[in-house]
Amino acid sequence: MYKIRCFSVVAILLVLVLILTSISLACEAKPAQTPTEPPPMSTESEIPNYTTYKDESGLFSVSYPADWEITPPEVTPFGQNAKETISRLQAGSPVEEFSVIFFGGKPDQGAYEPYVIIGVGPVPAEISTLDQLVDSDIRVDKETYSDFQELTRIKTTIDGKEATILDWEGTIPEEQYKLYCLQLYILTDKALWVVTCGSRPENSAQWKNDFNTIVRSLRISN
Repeated sequence: MYKIRCFSVVAILLVLVLILTSISLACEAKPAQTPTEPPPMSTESEIPNYTTYKDESGLFSVSYPADWEITPPEVTPFGQNAKETISRLQAGSPVEEFSVIFFGGKPDQGAYEPYVIIGVGPVPAEISTLDQLVDSDIRVDKETYSDFQELTRIKTTIDGKEATILDWEGTIPEEQYKLYCLQLYILTDKALWVVTCGSRPENSAQWKNDFNTIVRSLRISN
C-alpha cells in the first residue's frame, strides 16, 4: 500500500485548498511583474538525469529529476477522482472538481522535499483571462499568509499555451514555518492546470533550476 511522504502534509493540503478556493473567485486583472524570462527549456530528450512521466491515457507528460519518487495520484490529497478527471478531459468534457493528477518529490529521511504537484480544476465562470485567475489566487494567498511575498511573475508560453509562472514565499499559519513555491498556471477551455513545486525557502536556491525545468516540461495533449 502506497503512503504519501512529504515534508509537510499540512503545507501541501493548504496549497491545494488555496488553489481550489481561489479559482472560485473573480477579480479585476492587475498589471503583472515581467522580469526577464529564462531561456527556453531543452526538449525532454536533452535533459540529463531527468525522467519523463506520461500518464497511461496520453493526456499529459512532465519531466522530473531521476532520483525523485512518484506517488500514484489516487492516494494523494484530493486525488481520489484523478482518473475520472483525466477521462473527462480525454473525452473533451469540462472538469467539474479539483483533482491532483500527479505527485512526486525527492525522498529525504521519510519525507518529500522538494515536491511537485499537478492539479487540474474547473474553469471559473467569472474568470475570462489568466491574469485574472492568477491575481485571484494571490488575493487568497495574502489573506492566508500574513507575510506573503510575491517574488516574480513571468508571462510566457509553454507547449503553445499561454502560461504564467509565479514564485512566492509565506508562513504556514498553524505550522509557523515558511514555504517556498514556484507555480505554473495554464488556463484552457476545459480546465485550469496548476503545477506547484515546493520546498522550504532556505533550500529553494538549490532547487529553483529544477523547479523551472519541471514546470516548463509540462505537455498537455488537448
